[in-house]
Amino acid sequence: MADLKKLKEERPEILKAELAAWLHDWKKCSDEHIKATLWDQYKKLKHEFMKWCPGFTPLQAQGLLNKYFSCRFFAKIASYKVNICGTHIFLPDLIQQGRRGREDTTFPFLIWLLRKVHHTAHFEKEKDDHEIEGIQCTYTPRLSSAFGFEGRPICHLTALLQNEAMTITSRKDIFEKRFLKQSPGDTRRPINEVTLWDWSSIVAALYKAEIARCVITGEKRDPKDVKWRLLSIRTDGLGYLLSANSIPDILARKELLKDAFDKVQKLLEEEYPLGLEVYRDENGSVFVVPDLEDLLELADPDHNGKTLREFILERFQSGTVKGDPRLAIQGEIVPKIRPDEKPWDGQTELPPIGEHLKETPTLQADPSWVQRQWKGNEDEICSVCGLRPIGPSDKAKSRRVCDVCEKRRADRSKEWATEKLDTTIWIDEVSDKNGRIALIVGRFDLTHWLDGTLVRTLAVREPNDQNGHRAEEVAKNPSFARLRRIWETTRKFWEEVKSLIKDRTKKQGGRYYFEIPADTEHNRKEIKKLGHYHAYEIHIGRVKIPVLWDTDNKRLWIIDNPEYLSSENQLGENLYEVLKRYEHKTITLYDPAGYGRKSREVAKIEVANLEKDPTSYSAYISILTEPQVFMAVVPADKALEILKEIKSKYEREMGKVRNRLPLHLGVVFAPRMMPLRAVSDAGRRMLKQKAKPEEWEVEYVKTFGEANNPHENRGLRVLRCCKRTDLIEGNPNQFRMLYVIKLKSDEKKLTWCVPALMGDGQTEDRWYPYVFLASPDEPTDRKRYYRTDLSNPWNPAHPWLVHAGELKPGDHIYFTPATFDFIFMDNNRRRFDVAYAEDGRRLHKGHWSRPYLLDELEDLTKCWEILGTNL
Repeated sequence: MADLKKLKEERPEILKAELAAWLHDWKKCSDEHIKATLWDQYKKLKHEFMKWCPGFTPLQAQGLLNKYFSCRFFAKIASYKVNICGTHIFLPDLIQQGRRGREDTTFPFLIWLLRKVHHTAHFEKEKDDHEIEGIQCTYTPRLSSAFGFEGRPICHLTALLQNEAMTITSRKDIFEKRFLKQSPGDTRRPINEVTLWDWSSIVAALYKAEIARCVITGEKRDPKDVKWRLLSIRTDGLGYLLSANSIPDILARKELLKDAFDKVQKLLEEEYPLGLEVYRDENGSVFVVPDLEDLLELADPDHNGKTLREFILERFQSGTVKGDPRLAIQGEIVPKIRPDEKPWDGQTELPPIGEHLKETPTLQADPSWVQRQWKGNEDEICSVCGLRPIGPSDKAKSRRVCDVCEKRRADRSKEWATEKLDTTIWIDEVSDKNGRIALIVGRFDLTHWLDGTLVRTLAVREPNDQNGHRAEEVAKNPSFARLRRIWETTRKFWEEVKSLIKDRTKKQGGRYYFEIPADTEHNRKEIKKLGHYHAYEIHIGRVKIPVLWDTDNKRLWIIDNPEYLSSENQLGENLYEVLKRYEHKTITLYDPAGYGRKSREVAKIEVANLEKDPTSYSAYISILTEPQVFMAVVPADKALEILKEIKSKYEREMGKVRNRLPLHLGVVFAPRMMPLRAVSDAGRRMLKQKAKPEEWEVEYVKTFGEANNPHENRGLRVLRCCKRTDLIEGNPNQFRMLYVIKLKSDEKKLTWCVPALMGDGQTEDRWYPYVFLASPDEPTDRKRYYRTDLSNPWNPAHPWLVHAGELKPGDHIYFTPATFDFIFMDNNRRRFDVAYAEDGRRLHKGHWSRPYLLDELEDLTKCWEILGTNL
């Protein structure tokens, strides 16, 4: 009988087999994979070769090089033996034999299965891939993003292999090392976009899941019958985060969700090793799992017959903050657990990951759990979670929250005060000198990318008469590894945006704090009245200054922006000078006023010296950094500068596909006293902005520069003349040749600057910048075009794609523009103005022109400069 106990018993062997799948293509981590000749390796490693084979000739280099790497690489795992599903094999032998070869069952099960999943995952290697001509220079190979942006050259992979890969002993090491993410799956353009990490993770997921199925059922299937399923655990994570009242509450919930999904991941990957997580965002995870219809009903007899569904729910609801089980999610959230209804083989049938991400499940709690919280209790409802009664402690009741939410908040404050002074969790510190904040939101629309449709708009070879301009010969395959690479690329984009914001909001110096002597009789009594790492206020005249009581260090931190407090509308003089006058005096701490609650006196504390902590910090708060969604709170006076840099980064890195990869940006400006829940609600509404894919007419098209000419920089000169030097920061090589395309639609116009070269600044990009023509007719007057049946998600009747360099004035094309919207919340009702119709326009009267095109951000900036200067 199939049950989970078998998986638990075979856990060590399954994890060793998984390790083989992760490492079976390990040679791609070496310079051997990149160099065109072995002579460079011979000269570089001659002293190593001489240790075992003095006097060898260069003709022997191949065998010696393999021996060199194999001996070094397998030193740590040479004794590992995998014994599962009737196969007994040493791990190094499984790795060596499982990479290539026939998939038939005359080979041991673990070998032919690894070969099977190798070929399945290598679906991105188009047929006749040996004909791909984009061979890179042997000394400057580059990895590409999923959308054709190439960064710095890869070099010294051998050293990276020696330093990291040689120390692998377990699957944990795989996730902690960098070598897979920095190694190419292939060096030839345009299939150099999939990293060894993307590729190996899919191989490991498929391999592990099928082995688990074999363990559970005892059945080995024929290679052609091997299939898999997806399993998603999803909830409305965004809604859960943004319904909190304060930043500490949001960050506590963020940690709760992360811990919950991490525990589910550990359950499915290690405790009962069924598969591997292949996608995660703010709303949950997606796993590759075995092809079993009753997977969720499998039970473990050692745990009273508890099913996998029950295990998943239990692990999720045990997600907590700082490992404290009293602060666990419990019944606050019941996630939706959904397996695929039908299996897929990964080649003729793609994994339906888009179906799992299409709809966001409703956020719901466990009714029976909520009922238990209120049994025999008639108190008010908690203002944070909205599920439990307030209290039962007096401190929690005074703030109208439950003990659980109050403790989560305090733990976040403690972490900041003791470990993370280089960051902030306080809205008051983020506000600018005028006391205003800005919530920046961003979203990539990956709908038709993750379902594989738009992957077919990327070419793997140049279309011509020989291949008949047919997609089956020209277009990229939407492989599982390629789909993973897409969301890895957008996640990396937002991670780099977060680093950019961190740099732009950096504040030199540090914060002020009062030392609090705890040895005086007065203070010993008053300190007992203070909550553990609670935020309070001190009143100086009519100005209320937020402070934090640092319980362990006996400090009173000033958690506000000194520039704002020193401004004319507040203290009117330097904050330090004002605070200095309160040294060695008694100050009164007040509990801040809240919804339905007046400010009240808490304690009178004798303070000692005023000190300044030297730790510099960045005045921003990151809320979300996910593949599709980004959110951060920044000072209002920095928002426009940051938005412009995000726009430039988008045009620079996604410029080749921006006609079909729209970016939607928004910013909510608000006074710092505006309720955070209202601000975040406006931001969430702004994430719903969209742009309808429309027909745009090509008004002007011009090519500046030429390929294969490293001295031709006309594209760069044009951008400098147009004052668009922001596009050529970092790696300007791709803009040495440039397509400038001016488009118009109705009353709107935009200019699309398409980088025409790859990262080396010489190779023309023949693969990424394609556009759909708004016409059913074959464009026989062009050279680079091909037909993608059913791959135009906006109008299947118009299947023809043309290279951007082949466009002509008068062409009508499909272009989905990036958009930008903003709102200033002078009151919390203003958020309801943010609503969009089906065509993407704002519904509110007077805002019909919104959202703006992202290209109009520069015009808005100029208007602001004119008004700011002349008014």
